[in-house]
Amino acid sequence: MENGLLTRKSKVLDLNQGKLFLSDSLFVEKALIFKHLNAETIVFGNVNSGPFLSINIPRAPYLALWSWPFENRHFICIEPWWGLPDMVETSEKFINKKGIEILDVGQRKSGNYSISILN
Repeated sequence: MENGLLTRKSKVLDLNQGKLFLSDSLFVEKALIFKHLNAETIVFGNVNSGPFLSINIPRAPYLALWSWPFENRHFICIEPWWGLPDMVETSEKFINKKGIEILDVGQRKSGNYSISILN
């Protein structure tokens, strides 16, 4: 993210046995946006010692994790997304936004997610 707009920067995050360990350094750019996840359930916390957070995000094309750890605001926001914010080089035309889905007249689409706190 740059001034609230999405950049084309991307990087590969190192996983340890399918796990991403959260740290302040992950959020230097303030947001991580994952696309084409291979999992429908994301778990946060230590599942061996609980409690932990389980988020089920079936069919969400993107998952955003964002934070502002360097401003003494230690939190993480977890959001399934069905579209993306404007890009840095935006045309400012809604129809051109990356991730926008066009529905035919009368067509409907819905999305859902669930959050569980488990011990």
